[in-house]
Amino acid sequence: MPSNTAVAERQDHAPANVEQHPADMLAMIERMAVNPNIDTDKLERLIAMKKDMDATAAKIAFTQAMVKMRPDLPRIEKKGRTDKADYGKWEDIQDGIDPVLQKHGFDLTFKTASTADTITVTAVLRHEAGHEDSTDLTLPADKGPGRNNVQAVGSTVSYGKRYTATALLNLRIGGEDNDGAGVVISEEQRDRLLKLMNEHNADAERFCKFFKIEAVPDLPVAKFDQAVKMIQAKRK
Repeated sequence: MPSNTAVAERQDHAPANVEQHPADMLAMIERMAVNPNIDTDKLERLIAMKKDMDATAAKIAFTQAMVKMRPDLPRIEKKGRTDKADYGKWEDIQDGIDPVLQKHGFDLTFKTASTADTITVTAVLRHEAGHEDSTDLTLPADKGPGRNNVQAVGSTVSYGKRYTATALLNLRIGGEDNDGAGVVISEEQRDRLLKLMNEHNADAERFCKFFKIEAVPDLPVAKFDQAVKMIQAKRK
């Protein structure tokens, strides 16, 4: 009958043979954990390998679920209105996506953080298999006409939820695109505009009013070059 040491040595070499079988690896870890002759360093390496395998499997499951969910995500109508533009309201987005997220094993949550001048909204999309993805958006408090500080924060958080959820899920807002007129700028383009506006001391409210949009991220991509030139032409 083989000794415990001999059994341990065979188990120490086993991971290479079970890399594609997480259930087999878990069973092996359980056996090794109760064996007093097992080298703890090797056991820890095996546990780390199992965690990596689980993370990879969770990421694959997340991606596969996203692909299956995509056709089920609704187009959100622009029922919200300001004097500058129409937009998809957060409550309409939430009502539209919640049943689809649940059907495909997803959960969408939000976190917020603030400074004296800005509010950051972070959207976290988690899948039941364990993987998650996130994106964030930092905005100035929306101190519009007639809003107190609390209302300004609430408006900004609602705005952040709309845009981070739309970015994570690639939601379609409003009608069909018309030669790019309905396609808004990317996050990189948005960040470039905001940086330029800060460097040239450009007024964000006047900028939005000029382009008839609710906020800078709403700028149609077809008007991006025009916006850049307009900001660069402004002196501090």
